[in-house]
Parts: sequence; structure tokens; C-alpha cells
Amino acid sequence: MKIICNQKLLANKIGIVQKAINSKTTLDLLKGVLIVTKQDEIILKGYDLEIGIESHVPAEVIQEGSIVINSKLFGDIIRKLPDSFVEIETDEDNNVYINCLNSKFKIKGDSAKEYPQIPDVNEDKLYSIPQDVLKSMIKQTVFATSQDQTKPILMGELLEIENGNINLVAIDGYRFAVRSCQVDNLIHEDLKAKIIIPGKTLIDVNSLLSSEEEVKVGFNEKNAIFIINDTKIVTRLLEGEFIDYKKLCPREYNSKIKLKTKDLLNSILSSLSRIDYIRPESIPNIDLYMDQITTFMDTQLAASKRHPDDKILTKTMINNYAKNNLLPPPVKKKYSKEHILMLIFIYYFKSILSINDIESILNPLAKRFFN
Repeated sequence: MKIICNQKLLANKIGIVQKAINSKTTLDLLKGVLIVTKQDEIILKGYDLEIGIESHVPAEVIQEGSIVINSKLFGDIIRKLPDSFVEIETDEDNNVYINCLNSKFKIKGDSAKEYPQIPDVNEDKLYSIPQDVLKSMIKQTVFATSQDQTKPILMGELLEIENGNINLVAIDGYRFAVRSCQVDNLIHEDLKAKIIIPGKTLIDVNSLLSSEEEVKVGFNEKNAIFIINDTKIVTRLLEGEFIDYKKLCPREYNSKIKLKTKDLLNSILSSLSRIDYIRPESIPNIDLYMDQITTFMDTQLAASKRHPDDKILTKTMINNYAKNNLLPPPVKKKYSKEHILMLIFIYYFKSILSINDIESILNPLAKRFFN
């Protein structure tokens, strides 16, 4: 195989397919990115047996072929190359040669013959949803998915389609979020469907939604597919019966209050700022919160197209700073006031905060740790 492609495009697409790669898997082949040539483009694939992502990169294909390359190593090399054209070549022993201007690398790849196939979903029957609509629906519900692996159904969201209406529902046992929307091009479709999509998949889908174009959605009994521009995401659906959420919706209210979001946030922040410190036992599942919040921040970081080395609250940075005693790690007996404010504030309001809101709120606190 021998190809030439743009470094920036390739780095971006590698970052996309890496969302489907689980670095903790025991199968070394699944830690890699599959590269396949096709006419005037290359196809990158990542797959962890639960979710598969395929993305296309325009390229000059000099010699056709396929190879599997370790995702982390390949991504790190390509991202650090200069902004130019990258030449990638392989030999019969699956050695991979990467050349870009004065940079040259030789790494070991694996044969693509044993790489598992991403499940097929019929693309003849796909339904179009505006990207901004789906992005809004995911953002306003995904925070309520459960992280409790003993309740796998609640780790996903119910996608319900009927009479042109789409409902997205998430329940974790404490919180309940429903977002409904009518999609014009589904009104005349004789379609009724209920599927349960893993919350992690929806987070990945949400990070790729940006334009005013439409995302195409399809599904069968076991899998669902999302096509966003030149990227496909195929995910295994969760099996089981979702909670009858309509019975949980209150039909009557004793009181209704309408508040301005920022006024409410400022009031809560003002109240929390008076707390000297908070003990971990006063916040249930604090370690779980840490994982959820840092995952959320990493997702926001990727969506904002910032460079991964930017100084923002990511899991890697928290771990690194904790090792140097600059930020209290979750195992300590007592948490600093600033640290807890970050965690609580983002966790409870991440569904309605933009990345700019988060930065403006956290900036004074984060400077203490990250500058």
C-alpha cells in the first residue's frame, strides 16, 4: 500500500475513529486503526465490538492495500507532523513507513485480514434529522443516563419515533429527561420505532454534529447507524424493555416557576462559595462524578477543536496534577472548596452550559491549578 494525503485532514479523521477504540481491550488488533484504500480516498475504521466508526479521507492512492496500525502511536505521530502532505507506505512484512518533509518514521503494523467487520445496517432506508435538532436533543438528555453497570438499560437513551415526532428519553433512577421534537420529513412516514441507544454512542455522535446539514439515521433489530457527512457510526443497540417513562411524567403541578438560567446559576454559585470545604461522604458517588465530568470535559474539548494540550480540566491533567499534589485526587479524605465547586457545578448544569459558560465560570478557579 502507498498513499499520499493531507496531514491535517488525516489527523482530524484519526481523532474521529479513535472514539470507537477501547485502549483497555485485551485484543491488540482492536487497539488499532484499520486503513483501507478505495479509488481516490482511504477509509479509516475503529471498532470495539460495541461501536464502530468509519471515516473517509481524500488521498492519492499510488498502490492499493490495507493495514492495521496502533491507534495511539499512529495518531500521535500524524498529529505532530508539519502541515503538509504525508506519504504512508507498507511492505510485505506489515512495516509502515511514514514520511512528511524531514520527518520519517518506521513502525510495525498488523495484517488487516483478521480485523472484525463492522455490522452492516441497510442504508436504503435512512431518515434525515437536522444536525442542530439532534445535537440539542442529545445535549439536553444525555446527562441523565445512568453510569451503573448493574442497570445496563438505563445506560442508554430511548429513541422513540411516531407520527413524525421524535422523543429522546434518559433516566438514571434519580433524574429523568425527555426532549421531543417534530421533524417535518418524518410526518408522512408510516414509522413507529423504539430503540435504546448507548449513552456513550450519543456523546460521540454529538461531538461530530456541527453543521446545518442533516444527519441520516437508520436501524435494524440489533444495530443503529448515524451518517454525518463522510463519517458513519454503527452501534449495537441495548436489549431489554425501557421504563414506561410516560407514567413518570406528572400530570398536575402544585407550583411552576420560570427562572432565568444565568440568575439561577449565579445564585447557586454564590451559595456554594460560602462552604469552607466538603467531605467526600457528603457527596454520593464522588468518584463516579469525577469520571463523568472529566469525560464530559474531554468531549467538549474535542468538540471545540482545541488542541488536546490546551490547559483545561481534562482527566489526564487532573491525574497529572494530582500526582504532584497540585490538585486533590478523589482518594483524599477532604476536597478543596475550589475542586468541589468545579465538580458539582459542571455535573449538575452541564446540560445547559456551553463551553464558553464553563470557561467563564471555572476560569478564576482553574487558574489556581493550571497557571
